[in-house]
Amino acid sequence: MFKGTKVVSVMLAAGLAAPALAQDSTSANFDGGNGLPGDAVSPWTTGAGGYQKTAYVVDLAPLFTSWGQRLGIAPLVKTSKTSSPFFTSQFSPSGLSSTVAVGVGSPAASYELWSGAPGQGLNLQQNDRNLVSNVPGPASGARFGAAIAEFATDDFGFNVNQMIGAVVNVDPSTPGRLFVQRVVAATNNSPGVGDSSQMGFGAVDSSGNVYMRADAFGVVGPNPVVGDNLYRVNMIARSPASANLISGSGGSDAAATAWIIQSHTAARINCPTGIPAQLSAPGVLLGTHFSGGYFHGSAFPGTEVVGGAHRPGTGDQRGNLHFFPADLLGGGGVGTAGMLTVIGGNTNTITLWPVTATGAPIAASARNLTLPASVSDPASNFAFTIAVPGTGTANRFDHYGSQTAARGNASVSIGRGAGGEGLAAGVIYDRNTGFGLAAPTNAVAVARFTPAGSTQWVVAAWTNDQGLGSFPSTDLTRGKEILGDGGLDGVIGTGDPGDSDGVLDLNPVSPTYDAPIGRLASTRERNIAGIVGPSIGGVSFDSHGNVYFLASVVLKKYNSTTQTYFDDYDAGLVRANYNPANFSYRLELLLEQGNVFTGQNSGNRYQIRFMEVQDSNSVGSGTTWGNSAAPWAFGGMNPAELEPRDPRVLGGVVVNANIVYDVGDELGGNIPDGRYNDPTGASQTPASRDEAYNVMLYIGFAGGPQPACPGTGPGACSRADWNEDGVIDFNDFLAFLNDFNAQDDCADLNQDGVVDFNDFLEFLNIYNAGC
Repeated sequence: MFKGTKVVSVMLAAGLAAPALAQDSTSANFDGGNGLPGDAVSPWTTGAGGYQKTAYVVDLAPLFTSWGQRLGIAPLVKTSKTSSPFFTSQFSPSGLSSTVAVGVGSPAASYELWSGAPGQGLNLQQNDRNLVSNVPGPASGARFGAAIAEFATDDFGFNVNQMIGAVVNVDPSTPGRLFVQRVVAATNNSPGVGDSSQMGFGAVDSSGNVYMRADAFGVVGPNPVVGDNLYRVNMIARSPASANLISGSGGSDAAATAWIIQSHTAARINCPTGIPAQLSAPGVLLGTHFSGGYFHGSAFPGTEVVGGAHRPGTGDQRGNLHFFPADLLGGGGVGTAGMLTVIGGNTNTITLWPVTATGAPIAASARNLTLPASVSDPASNFAFTIAVPGTGTANRFDHYGSQTAARGNASVSIGRGAGGEGLAAGVIYDRNTGFGLAAPTNAVAVARFTPAGSTQWVVAAWTNDQGLGSFPSTDLTRGKEILGDGGLDGVIGTGDPGDSDGVLDLNPVSPTYDAPIGRLASTRERNIAGIVGPSIGGVSFDSHGNVYFLASVVLKKYNSTTQTYFDDYDAGLVRANYNPANFSYRLELLLEQGNVFTGQNSGNRYQIRFMEVQDSNSVGSGTTWGNSAAPWAFGGMNPAELEPRDPRVLGGVVVNANIVYDVGDELGGNIPDGRYNDPTGASQTPASRDEAYNVMLYIGFAGGPQPACPGTGPGACSRADWNEDGVIDFNDFLAFLNDFNAQDDCADLNQDGVVDFNDFLEFLNIYNAGC
């Protein structure tokens, strides 16, 4: 976890949440054995003592990014308990709603709250319930949706598959506390019975609708679905009295399930998306299929658009749809849909089209954003460029092969900058090296466009595979550098000059220069047995056009015991920070494997053990996708009114992870030992009391003190006292000039969203005025 030790801070308008606490929990371990069975809940238990709908409070633990920004993190949802040998099911894609509702109440009558003592939680059999209380949710606040698909093999050997969602409410005055209603949106079998369907997650909206697909691939249970099917499930309307089994008869909770595309056999259907009910009630499903068609509708039978009429000028389409809740093309629609398309035989285009309230494409305003012959990164120490031929199957957009049609999510992301400019992004594979769907040389390509027709392209992030082996973190020809407030040695927390001083100093000749803390890395550099695939996961925009993605990384670390530096190869959650002035991106690390946090609900520390980027042959289903980050600002605030450094720019981002709680020691004792040993599977410590869960982590604004801009701290005699030493002199001028040249947000003194000559003049004015 990144935490500066010397940061001048200010409180934002919203304060810290009071201590309190949720499905951040560990079991009471009533049997006195190892950590199993844990306290994850069953997806099949129904009725008054069941878990079809549960409601609880989650409080966010502090998280500090590599740039020193304070956010919050918590396990929003655990996957379900479906087999005895493991704590939870495996995860597939997850995502957040594309809109946030404001001024709305909470769907649950009350939410369970516990005090932070280990052993408390939701599970009626495995948690100590004596100190669990009930509290009301916000009467009026913000609400968003989240969902995750899960899969496992149950104790009978059947392939189980659930869709788990959450309707999340938050009072903006206590941003670090989330009120979560967890809902089992759909199941594919009954306990001890074979599966009747296999499901894939598409999207979720702020009204609690989950948009999903189902087919009969490999099913062995009764009354299976036929062909490919698309559904909308209303989580708020779900009955806790029964599971919602998806079979050949539709959803067994018919009142909550709209079976919109039924038994389609003409072509395979991709995972869908949807127009939120907030924009078009009751929620409109959007989907595509392998024969180039497009579906839209809110009820059976929906409407099919054939012949590519929704994407004029293209030869074919690839991957899964993304939806942005505003018309970025001037077509008069309620939003913008988009996906990868083929022109000249190559997947080199992101095609966008506005949609009406019924989902119908407004083809006259459709836009093909086609990659130029090459795309470059203007903000990297290494001049990285990737070529994209206009024809053929060489370098191209991807993240749509292998299992992704049925088990993936949006292959592209559509967004908007704070100035209203349209943005779209996807991941390019360098396929000239012969790796196909597992190509480890990748580039995140971002298009900036206007309704009038102008388009610009840049590379925001990249990896450059140069063969097997683990190469130094300082070799910046192999991956884009990741920046941080780590001082001269590039390691946060060693206390060298510039370390954690609250300023990202990118001037190499400065005495407080912050060297890169690492870089993106090729999958092959991590050298993990059985793991082959791209080095960068899917991408997603926030409300200011910043891009979020999971990726392979190599980070520079320091061993204080041996007093030596070493390189750590991991998976990390990365934010590419958008600079609209020169259309470029710089990288910031939000989260990495090995980070440790104290659960604010459980009272236990947990470690991030695994985050998925790739699987055994392609992009991993459980990685980030186009719906991972919220395109809205915290609480529904107007993004245009927020400074780029404001943490409320991020409405939230979800990432799937395996976490291990330090509950006891590896020999079965109940005193935490700081080792985070999972006792399951091929564990070398099967007696460990620790508990391992697959979860959907939420990261977002949690209030609390934030790093302030130079010249605003208590040591400054003026805004021009950039080094805050109580005097204004040439050192302040040089310090400001460093931030100005680095296009740092703090140098935007006139707060017009752009660092330019007007800010330089503004600084000169206050500099000449003195203290």
